[in-house]
Amino acid sequence: MNFKLSIKAKGDSLKFDKSSSLVKFFVEGENLEKLVDDFFSNLNLKLNPIQKKSFLDEKNNSLTYYSQEPEPSIIFLKKIKVDKDFSTDFFRNYFAGFIGLLKSKKIKSVNVIVPAFSHFPGHFESDEYMVQTIAEGIYLGNYTFDKYKTGKKEIESVNFNLHYTDQKLVQSVISQTEKLMDAVYFTRDLVNEPAAILTPAEFANRTKHEFAKTGIKVTVFNKRELVKRKMNAILAVGGSSTNDPLMIVLHYKPKNPKMKVALVGKGVTYDKTNIRIDGNESRYGGRCACCGNNQSSCNAEIANRNYWDCTVC
Repeated sequence: MNFKLSIKAKGDSLKFDKSSSLVKFFVEGENLEKLVDDFFSNLNLKLNPIQKKSFLDEKNNSLTYYSQEPEPSIIFLKKIKVDKDFSTDFFRNYFAGFIGLLKSKKIKSVNVIVPAFSHFPGHFESDEYMVQTIAEGIYLGNYTFDKYKTGKKEIESVNFNLHYTDQKLVQSVISQTEKLMDAVYFTRDLVNEPAAILTPAEFANRTKHEFAKTGIKVTVFNKRELVKRKMNAILAVGGSSTNDPLMIVLHYKPKNPKMKVALVGKGVTYDKTNIRIDGNESRYGGRCACCGNNQSSCNAEIANRNYWDCTVC
């Protein structure tokens, strides 16, 4: 991970810790200049004319302001144009890239003023989902796969405070998003492992270990079982490898399910060092995605579905 990450819900009032920053979004409109002036006035800060003109220019959509006051040390301003091209991935993409900026800034805490849900009519299905995309972006940006990297430095801590009127709503969203992103991280770790290490047997062992204390039932079909069931396609492909093929069935059944869903994920793991000779991002991403889907469903305690996930190794 880039940072030891903490995300907390806060109310509308702002309180800055040492080495803090502030993220503020402005929805483009006729009163944009006044909104910018009022924002800096409320913080008892002054934006110089050149910076102000640059930020208001239609060619620019962001500004990094370095304060001469003790805190916040840095203010990140971002304009939002809500039109037909606006995407609900806006905050997700912004914060995924934002995490990288912090590595050189020595910032310990980030205060995010979450914009009002009413600014985005017809886009986000709810304010919960809007906040979720912000939290997801932070978690996604914080992910790294450096398991085999040498000379790693100690990971520093950074705290994100999400400021919104409904603090209870935000805290609930953060808790659910954290569970979801645990599954995303697990999936990414599997996909990023070299094929020489993540053999079918190793993949099965990690899956069983990960789901040992969950409500997910893990069944592994070894080569003998595959032969018995006449699963010749798997046997034919897996026969090219020195590692025997396996099939894993993941079964998640919540209480009082309302729907049954079956997912199948393919995973060819015997390419040397995971060389992607077919142009795909990963030869075994499908099976990893199925595992992550089960984990996220179980972690979030989704109570209206059954999942049967088959991952072919």
